[in-house]
Amino acid sequence: AAAGNSGAVLESVLPKIADTLAALPDEDVNAVIHPCLSVVSRQHEKGWAKVFDQGVLMFDDIDLFTMLQLVARVVADSLGNFLKELPGSGTPTQP
Repeated sequence: AAAGNSGAVLESVLPKIADTLAALPDEDVNAVIHPCLSVVSRQHEKGWAKVFDQGVLMFDDIDLFTMLQLVARVVADSLGNFLKELPGSGTPTQP
């Protein structure tokens, strides 16, 4: 998706991500969400503060939808270059 369209794409896939995570055991969900949130900071007062630290969400105004958006953006940033290199189609068929 184009950079300008990333918000719409993100909103369309978030329900699917939420459904997938809901089907997983809590331990598996935490294994995905916690490392992603631990690398996110947000502007707070006169500086930047971690969103998630030592297993604790640091801001009460971050709801599940926002957490999923943050996780999706971290995953996209982390895998973005890798995903661009994947072939558009599967393995070619044998002649």
